[in-house]
Amino acid sequence: MIHYVFLSLSLALIIAQNTPILASIQVEELFVISKFIKKGDIVFDVGANKGDWSTAVLQQHSPKSIYAFEPIPPLATTLRSLFCNQPVHIFQLGVSSHQGTSTFDYYPDASELSGIYNRPVLQKKPTVLTIDVTSLDLFCNQHQIHGIDFLKIDTEGSEFDVLRGSTELLKKKAIKAIQFEYGGTYNDAKTTLQNVFEFLSQFGFIFYKMNKTELRPIHTFTKELEDYEYVNYLAIQGIPGADVQPIAVVQIAIPVWYLLLNRIARGYTKIKALFLTFVDHLKKKINSAVA
Repeated sequence: MIHYVFLSLSLALIIAQNTPILASIQVEELFVISKFIKKGDIVFDVGANKGDWSTAVLQQHSPKSIYAFEPIPPLATTLRSLFCNQPVHIFQLGVSSHQGTSTFDYYPDASELSGIYNRPVLQKKPTVLTIDVTSLDLFCNQHQIHGIDFLKIDTEGSEFDVLRGSTELLKKKAIKAIQFEYGGTYNDAKTTLQNVFEFLSQFGFIFYKMNKTELRPIHTFTKELEDYEYVNYLAIQGIPGADVQPIAVVQIAIPVWYLLLNRIARGYTKIKALFLTFVDHLKKKINSAVA
């Protein structure tokens, strides 16, 4: 039994080290990447963090360009090194509804939870940074980018701010598809999923909820959707002027072996995080005793 446990942990370690995407990108996200991004697309990764999502795009496609935004200095530096020979442009910027500066809560041991909005639920003391922010309307105008084929937003509560800063692009139907995160961070930001739905609906978007096994169409927003539970949504540009509604559930077909490896890799990642937390706590205890 002991040998079996060590074998399982060793296998998880190999998978997590050699296939890091398995442990960080949701299965449904990989499906959306495979179906809604194609060769030659212009892709925006807003909230790039460690670059896992952009890496997944590059593994499946040959986009013309990926524009990756990450305001945390050490992560932006890592991204430049990671994508130095790829068609990925790294910008050490936050994206919001305006241009300027903003305070930013950075959690070094959990960078994926960092963001503009304070998150009391985390019960952690962040490192407060001052970051430069811009809007997608202004950025695209400055860089002469006339359209975005796929926009991914993972900004820990400021997703609606990013969208409001894209109003001119949305008016021109210049953004074809948007994947955005939803969850408890919206409560911290004092915004709602309904705000996002109503805002994007006026520009002709149709919506899908990205579940593990399917993309479920959302014909009409209902209060049950406002549950602040973590999930990603996909918004697709409809036909201009037409009353377009999603009409079918899109089934996600993922091989069983992939699901198994994904679960093992995620399990290893959690165990590693707990172990590192324990070691850090132990170091503090030892230092305190020595002092």
